[in-house]
Amino acid sequence: FEDLRDRCMLLLEGDIFVTQRQEPSLALVRLSYNDGMIYVSADGMPTISFSALDRDIYSKESKTVRVRKFTYTAVEAPEEVSTWFGRYLKKDNIRLVRILQEKCVHPEGAPIAFQDEASFHVLSEASLQDLNSRLSGATVSELNFRPNFFIDGCEPYAEDRWRYVQVGDAVIEFFDRCARCLQTTVDPESGVKSVTKEPLTSLRTYRVDTSEEGKEKYNLVPLLGVLYFLHKEGTAAAGDEVRAVVADKPLL
Repeated sequence: FEDLRDRCMLLLEGDIFVTQRQEPSLALVRLSYNDGMIYVSADGMPTISFSALDRDIYSKESKTVRVRKFTYTAVEAPEEVSTWFGRYLKKDNIRLVRILQEKCVHPEGAPIAFQDEASFHVLSEASLQDLNSRLSGATVSELNFRPNFFIDGCEPYAEDRWRYVQVGDAVIEFFDRCARCLQTTVDPESGVKSVTKEPLTSLRTYRVDTSEEGKEKYNLVPLLGVLYFLHKEGTAAAGDEVRAVVADKPLL
């Protein structure tokens, strides 16, 4: 999709960014793409469409948007799309914005769009299976964690030691472990948070770094998956072979 990029749009309530952490029902919004158009739908709502590429983006008034510790330049998406999300969430001050990437300054290792921490998130299927084996109730899927790269064929938590990862002819470099938050407790099928706060509750029993350095860096928050930034541009596709430069112990 040449005119569509990962996390190039963001919902705001006033000046505060909105995610499933605050509005878990966003998990039930359906997005599709066809012939340059984005289609947005949800149960009980009409389908709305708008162009994936805003050809007038540089003539629009821009504003600064903050996502955690990073700031970005953004412009308003079509008003009718913001209105759709406001009706769906039953809130008045909801707006959808697009990132104006060419006007954003990206420090080394920083995300290039509206990601929380880094541009890429890697999780292995084996790690997810191991987590599910520890859950006493319903299992979870990769949709609870939303990795960019969901990798099979390795041991559980092998990704904790991958300093560099090559997928296709692209190479990504270790940035940080992924500290998990309440968004992982949102059931992607129902749009409802787990009352038992799973899978976070189980992750806290075995995926907390208790080393002195780990406690200082991650504050006893459970870790699952690894964050990366781009080291070498290239093309990656589903089914590509994955190669890794492996450290002798889990990276911090």
